Amino acid sequence: MPLVAVTAVLAVASASAATATTVAVVELRHDDAIRQAEAAAETDAKAKLPAVLSYDYHTVDTEFPKAADNLTGKFKDDFARLGTSIIIPAAHQDSIVTKADVVETSVVEATAERVTLLMFLNQTTTSTKMPGPRLDGSRVRITMTQSGAQWLISDITPV
Repeated sequence: MPLVAVTAVLAVASASAATATTVAVVELRHDDAIRQAEAAAETDAKAKLPAVLSYDYHTVDTEFPKAADNLTGKFKDDFARLGTSIIIPAAHQDSIVTKADVVETSVVEATAERVTLLMFLNQTTTSTKMPGPRLDGSRVRITMTQSGAQWLISDITPV
């Protein structure tokens, strides 16, 4: 094989190797970004979901707006309306105290900016309408959206 042909083959092989290496590095960075997003969103969801779903009729007027700070987008607006029209009045009327605890979580799907989780919750509720505390287990699909350095809840759907 002439020297020119060998040089051409080596040049093509080198270019192919460089391209493959670049693609692999980009994919690894992308996968790493998704893993970091999953971990951060899950951590924030475990802290923020109980804050959103727990309330006490003694403090609901001041705590409910703070809980909404854990939310974003249309969901935040819808949740605020639900709180004002239903949750806060019912909490006062029936002396409701409810506490949500996250039991387990699992990532359903993720990108670097948005993570959907399946979360298992236990919610303990007391009120004047019940003879004692009631424990409810539930599952929710929760979407976390990155907002600056934090992750906020952009949707909660019971499943």
